Amino acid sequence: DRLMALYGVTRGNGRPYLHVEQFVPDQPLGIILPNPGTLLRQLKSTGELWLPRLPQEPTAEWGALLANVLRLDSTIRVSLKGKGAAAWYEALTQERIKARRMEAETSDEDGLRMTLLR
Repeated sequence: DRLMALYGVTRGNGRPYLHVEQFVPDQPLGIILPNPGTLLRQLKSTGELWLPRLPQEPTAEWGALLANVLRLDSTIRVSLKGKGAAAWYEALTQERIKARRMEAETSDEDGLRMTLLR
């Protein structure tokens, strides 16, 4: 597995440069999860956060991550939809997210769809 990073910089002389790096790890990197702040920004800007590959059965890593997303803004309420919505609701309440901040609705959709309630 190879990773590539592309980024642009503007030097002090005003000239823009693009830089590409290729990284080939000696060992697999393992699970790389998104940042809670990034997920919260997406939830607030689009009104929903759709995670189609999320399993029906909650995992500890994703449960903690989604709980951290909700902890970043304690004023929001969300609706959880998907085949495993009830299980994710329980996992988030076990992560000390108040039940009144969430609603769970089971649907035929794979993954988990978190919708902002207004």
